[in-house]
Amino acid sequence: MDSYAVAASILAFSDFLGVVSKSIYGEKISIRTEIQGFRQGSFDIDFAVHVAGITATLLTGAIASPKELIVFIKDCVSLWRHLKGAPSRSIERSADKQDSIRIENQNGEFIYLNADVINVVSDPKAAKAAETFIRRPLEDGAESLRISSRTSVNAIDVLKSDAPSFGPVAIDTPLVESESTIGLAIESPTFKEGNKWRFFDGQNSFYAEVADEEFLAKVNDGRERFGKGDILIVRMKTTQVSALETLKIERTILEVIKHKIGYHQQPLWPD
Repeated sequence: MDSYAVAASILAFSDFLGVVSKSIYGEKISIRTEIQGFRQGSFDIDFAVHVAGITATLLTGAIASPKELIVFIKDCVSLWRHLKGAPSRSIERSADKQDSIRIENQNGEFIYLNADVINVVSDPKAAKAAETFIRRPLEDGAESLRISSRTSVNAIDVLKSDAPSFGPVAIDTPLVESESTIGLAIESPTFKEGNKWRFFDGQNSFYAEVADEEFLAKVNDGRERFGKGDILIVRMKTTQVSALETLKIERTILEVIKHKIGYHQQPLWPD
């Protein structure tokens, strides 16, 4: 790498830490990066930080937050690797661990991370910075990249094969979640596993995932049949999510409580 590429990587790393600091500490705290060493070959970045004007090295306790920066950065790198540049398939808050989330990638694999990690990885500025100081050096010849601090035994290693993972990814961030019992008219059932059904709630038509396994089993073996005007009384979860600065609504049918058969006119003459 030439000196211009090195300078761009250092600036990008500083930008990345700026996004991290806002996520961890809030808007009023700023971090200034001090690069302690820069080595070619493996493209190592060795650094310390200045928090609120006071020199602090990682994991010394001088940083006000209990979340150590190097661990948080490592979680961000782990999430990029986990998603491999593709959108998340699902994201849920962990019931067992406070401030923890479970993220599923397109291969059906899960990872548990601090919820704040999403705010960084989904941030366009952080994604652009990661492209510059991680992806480009690896694509331009570096075999590996290491982010470390001289005062910490922890280090983050990224291999050349990981390079395509670093960049913008679509991560759905839950904003509002609610459950309700509601009647829905069936507009279009689907009998292919994984496909969403189309419903009408009296005002709007929408697609929803049916997650009631018992109901689906009845559909598959023919115990549930549908006709025009049929209504399902269901328990439905509605989630508003944010993905790359856009909003969308996701609906999941958790339980089918009752299937009300629509009115079908009897023939005037029997067969």
